Amino acid sequence: MSELGQVERQRLRAIVDADPAMLEKVHARDFLLCTPSGIVWDRAHYLSGLVDGTIRYLRFEPQGDIEWIEADGIGAVRYRSVIDISIEGRPPGHLECWHLDVFQRDGEGMWQCRWSQATDTVRA
Repeated sequence: MSELGQVERQRLRAIVDADPAMLEKVHARDFLLCTPSGIVWDRAHYLSGLVDGTIRYLRFEPQGDIEWIEADGIGAVRYRSVIDISIEGRPPGHLECWHLDVFQRDGEGMWQCRWSQATDTVRA
């Protein structure tokens, strides 16, 4: 598996576990998530929601291989996933998505997710 694929799997584990230290480590300061519904969340909103339970992933699993490309400190991953998620205490919803995530290396050479785009394939 590629280094980027490993980092993305670590990021997904941190999201499900709501691990504050790992979430800080793998998300760039200017991180943005475009949700399957088209809403854009910045890093502060997303990470604080994960940590306080407002955004709660019960499952976030890649289905199949994580494809990747990288050049000159920028990388991207693409894969399908299955997600079970609860927002603001509502009953969990089920999503099946395509993901395209763009990574950049930080000042210490670590990969961090800068942009994440999820497209729901169940409703599509």
